[in-house]
Amino acid sequence: MAMTEDELRASIKEKKAELAALEQLRDQSSALVAHLEAMKGKFGEIKEGTAVAADVLARWSELFALVAARDSHRLVLVPQPKAEAEDEA
Repeated sequence: MAMTEDELRASIKEKKAELAALEQLRDQSSALVAHLEAMKGKFGEIKEGTAVAADVLARWSELFALVAARDSHRLVLVPQPKAEAEDEA
């Protein structure tokens, strides 16, 4: 069954439209991949920043724990009276 010339032209026109749609899809896919790669980099930076912030907060927490422990074990120093011998010297 042979195609007529008009059917061939219609088929070629349809295939060209399909090709254009596929090329557009390829270009959009490439742009999406580039965008996702950029987002991956940004999330990596955020992750590193979050890890640093968590480390700083942990250190502050440790500092507060040390201060609290120091305050709970603080000795109250009461001045002792000087000996009379030291006053005369």
